[in-house]
Amino acid sequence: MADREELHLKYRPKTFDELIGNNALKESLLSAIGRTRTFLFYGPRGCGKTTIARLIAAKLEIAEIDINEIDAADNTGVDNARQIKEAAQYSPMGSKYKIYIIDECHRLTGNAFDSLLKTLEAPPSHCYFVLCTTELQKVPTTIKSRSKCYEVKVLNTKEQNFLIRWICHEEKITITPEVKQTIMECCEGIPREIIVALDTVRDVKNDEDAISLINAAVHREVKELCQALLNNKNSWETVAGILKELKDDPERIRMAVLGYMNQVLLNSKRNDRAAFIIQNFKDSFVWVGKAGLSYAAYMSQTTDV
Repeated sequence: MADREELHLKYRPKTFDELIGNNALKESLLSAIGRTRTFLFYGPRGCGKTTIARLIAAKLEIAEIDINEIDAADNTGVDNARQIKEAAQYSPMGSKYKIYIIDECHRLTGNAFDSLLKTLEAPPSHCYFVLCTTELQKVPTTIKSRSKCYEVKVLNTKEQNFLIRWICHEEKITITPEVKQTIMECCEGIPREIIVALDTVRDVKNDEDAISLINAAVHREVKELCQALLNNKNSWETVAGILKELKDDPERIRMAVLGYMNQVLLNSKRNDRAAFIIQNFKDSFVWVGKAGLSYAAYMSQTTDV
């Protein structure tokens, strides 16, 4: 049997019409293209920031040779920034425009940001810049003020249902309501992870096996954190030790904690502690990052309920 294309590649949107969710962003962005040359997208990992950047390139009919994707995690220094700035001055090779997509831009050094500042404020007429980040609070204010900023949000319940039904219909995948619910709970609205989960269980006939495979993708450390927060007999040192091991985006961890606590509430007659933890984790960590995560956990752990 021929190798099947991975679903997250097959169903990556090619046009704005194919983009599911973020409708307000899409409407605003489509009106801004042409008037704005520098964009900044922020939000959890896997929510579609780089995809939207590529949709801008598609809308502008930019040839692949003129699409420059740069991972700032591997190109952090001022010399890298100078190379980008110098290359941006040259005309595109196969299109009217060229575009620079800088992923995880918060990893750039302060000097690198300073080097790019004037270019981002007034890009060459043939050039677009799109910055993407999971940690907006680490991007200098000078950069944010010179960019049109958009929050890329995870899918809501209705949008998740639509995405799952659509792919299942197109690929002739049959899943039970229990498996679908597990996918939605574990993937927390992240479209890429929903599609990967569907790809993982597409040929699995047993519900128990499918659910186990999906749950295996959930970070064990996040489950450990949730269980520690629920058990107020644990010391703050225990919770702090778990927090130090968490490497994921704080906003994504927050959503995972909320999803876990929601299930605790729905599956128990009464759980004031789970409700209290939801109260502490209800506000976004986009601006406060890891400090916000630590504070929410501290308040949840050190206050008796």
